[in-house]
Amino acid sequence: MRIKDPTAWMDDFNVFLDDEEVTETAALHEPNLVYSGSKVVGAVWLTLVGTAAGALAALTLSPAVRGSVTSFALYLAAALVFFAALRPATERLAGRALVFPARTTVFWAAFLAIVTVLSAGVETTWLSYGLSVLGGFFVGMMYGSLSPNTIKNEDAWMGAALPAGIAAALLATSMHRNVLQDPTGGVGAVLVGGVAGLVFFGPMSVLLVRLWDEAQGFRSMAMLFLHNDNFAPKAVPYLDKAIALRPKDADLFNLRGIAWSKMDRSDLAAKDWKRASELSPNDAQPLMNRGVDHLRRNEFDAAIEALMAARALEPKNATVCSNLGTAYERRGDLKTAIEQYDTAIALRSDYANAFANRAHARYLQGDYSSAVGDCNQALDLEPGLAMALVNRGHALAAAGEHRAAAASYEEALELQLAPETRLEVLRGLETLGATVDSAAA
Repeated sequence: MRIKDPTAWMDDFNVFLDDEEVTETAALHEPNLVYSGSKVVGAVWLTLVGTAAGALAALTLSPAVRGSVTSFALYLAAALVFFAALRPATERLAGRALVFPARTTVFWAAFLAIVTVLSAGVETTWLSYGLSVLGGFFVGMMYGSLSPNTIKNEDAWMGAALPAGIAAALLATSMHRNVLQDPTGGVGAVLVGGVAGLVFFGPMSVLLVRLWDEAQGFRSMAMLFLHNDNFAPKAVPYLDKAIALRPKDADLFNLRGIAWSKMDRSDLAAKDWKRASELSPNDAQPLMNRGVDHLRRNEFDAAIEALMAARALEPKNATVCSNLGTAYERRGDLKTAIEQYDTAIALRSDYANAFANRAHARYLQGDYSSAVGDCNQALDLEPGLAMALVNRGHALAAAGEHRAAAASYEEALELQLAPETRLEVLRGLETLGATVDSAAA
């Protein structure tokens, strides 16, 4: 099984979060996503944090720190004060939204400084600078790949982080080797580490606050609420604010349409999806979501029409094909439904939901063995996929494998399930119990 992005669930509205988790997660993340402080102060503060963290990390490797009990005690006291004061000082000066960026700044500034000092200590010149470049590249790549959720332009973030990391490492290494009289002394170590942190986090901190997109923060909050239909009304105000900041962003109108749909306001959803299609004519998402909205209202012909239009725009969109399969399945055309699921799987071989959907269609056809096989494949791709566990339970129960069916249902009950899915599982277990009692009698 391949490793997947651990945050990918945010874009998958099939993932259900219960009321308590949505409330707790929202309270935890909103202060980090919505930044209203001074961007200038934020950039200056993160630069200072990166410079100080680099200096402390480089000092850790200096023999001067271990020269006496007094010097070590002073170093340890300075480090403890720095770490203890980081969060409250950041919250007070720059706002809570910059606490996490400040912590990542400390980690990567320390890592960069240590790499620089160790590389500079290599006697062979070409090897010393080569290791420095590799270390700076690694720091830039890692820091750049972990862009904050509030940054939309990830390419610009990564594009700046890579050269900044290399430049910071090279400059600090050159200073260590060619400028300082005693680079391993306390002052020298502080200067080398501080320069590494300053050169990297100076421009990156400025870029962070320049790219900080308040609309992206509002979008992230709305996405969280869309994982539970009960909270869809809370998503709308955040999307309203995001749209006010980015009135030509088709994605935001598309998401607000999903929120309206979950609130059974199909009229408002249609308006937002129409606007999204006007802003991005070649995007199949608004049409696909319109089709899903029709499915929610059991309007199967209208759903198929919208989904066919979406597929015409993006013939290789596996999600559209899978949803089209669901529309045909619910209309009773199981053969065509399975063909659509086949297409979705051919387009995306790791599409666990499509395997689970095809399993249900095969179960309805009476092909229980194939249905169980599809569910197992889906669970191999995505362990804990609720619909795969439920559909496997249905197929096993229909095949007479009652104990295995009950185990699959019970495994599903251990997950967070949407209310209608939980009810379906409980009914399955109830039917199993009645069947077993009847057989025993």
